[in-house]
Formats: sequence, structure tokens, C-alpha cells
Amino acid sequence: MKMKIFYKLFFCTAFLLCACGIYAQKTLAVKNDSIENQAKPLKGIQTMRAVFSNMPDSITPVLTKNNRLDCIDFFDSHMKAIVKNRFSQESEMETLTKDYLSFKTSTSSSFEMKLLPVNDSTQIFCLVKHFYGPACDSEISFYNFSWQKLPSSHYISLPDMNDFLLPDSTRARDMSVIDMKLYQITLDSLSTNLKISFSSLNYLSKENAAILTPFFRKSPILYEWTKDRFVCKE
Repeated sequence: MKMKIFYKLFFCTAFLLCACGIYAQKTLAVKNDSIENQAKPLKGIQTMRAVFSNMPDSITPVLTKNNRLDCIDFFDSHMKAIVKNRFSQESEMETLTKDYLSFKTSTSSSFEMKLLPVNDSTQIFCLVKHFYGPACDSEISFYNFSWQKLPSSHYISLPDMNDFLLPDSTRARDMSVIDMKLYQITLDSLSTNLKISFSSLNYLSKENAAILTPFFRKSPILYEWTKDRFVCKE
């Protein structure tokens, strides 16, 4: 766990320093409560366009509200939705549908968003942030339209490394070289499904990866949104 935290901190810090230096980090440190007071809650069934436009900056702090609004305008005009973010670096909205969005914030990070129905009159949204280094690692979180972060455990039970191992793999090889457990979570733009892959093998040396890869499943684990949570379909 400590190695995984170090991994994320290393690549996030590298991006911050390359973008604008230490001053940029101070610029980014906006008080969440003051931002959320400016972002009015939404009610009823929403579109991704409305959620992305109105949500507080604290949810995706590298982007300002003007960045988000400009991206939507560019997208509607059939132009590349590229803006200069808080670090004066290029960020691009790649996909926007009624209930899905994908956004490349930098060369080392991106995020996806998906609207999810809880009942006939209530939605929440799922946010998946990706951090790219030698391997991709993802974080998943859930929010309501009052912009409150919800307990992720209420909506998904995440797998661990053992769920990706083929039968008897733990006895076949020493897995201690995998000192960081990294997972790539991918939302489906066309459905309410998501996939989770074990990505730690991608940061190993070629020799260790060649030895260990045969003991892991090649396909991701599929989850399906059922009523009010993601359910594993394996």
C-alpha cells in the first residue's frame, strides 16, 4: 500500500513540477468548502453536460469552470475540445455523450465520468481517475448531485490481485516481485458496465513480466451496474 501511494505521488508530483512548479501547486490548493458553496446542487434526472458544467472545481481541480464550459462549446462546434488548464498545459475533452465523458488532463493523467441511475428519479455519477507511469493505476469514486463524495464500498467491491490469478498460480511462482498492486478501471461509454484489469505486470522488468504473465488471466473482470451498485459478472 505504501509503495502504491508513493507511485501515485511520484507521478503526480512530476506532472506538477513540470507544469508550473511549486507555485502552481499553491494555485491549485483551493478550499473545497468555498468552491462547493459556489456550485449549486442539481435536482432530478441530469445529462453529463449539465453535471460537468455545474460541478465544483474541487472534483477535477486541474480544470476551471471556464475550461469545462469552453470544452463543451468547442465540442458542440465540432472542434477539438482543447483548453489550457490551471497549469497552462493542454487538456482535452475526448468524448461527451448524454451520460458519459472522457477527458485527457495531461500526458500522465485522465479521467472518465458516467451517470448511473439509482431509481427512476435519482442518479449519481461515477468518476474514474487514471494515473499513467510505467503502468496505469486508477481510482474510482462516486458523487451525488449535491457534490458530496459517497462511500465507494456502497457501490462496488473491488477485486484484489488474487482475483486475477489463474488456479494454482500462487504456488507456481513467487509473486513478491509485485510490490505495487495497480489496477486499471475502464468505464463503458455505451453501457453502465465497467472493466478492471490488473496492470502491475506492466511495470515489471521484461524478465519478471515474461515469467509471471502466464499465471494471470488475460481478460479484465467485468462489472455491471445493477439497480444501485456494480456487480461482478464473473
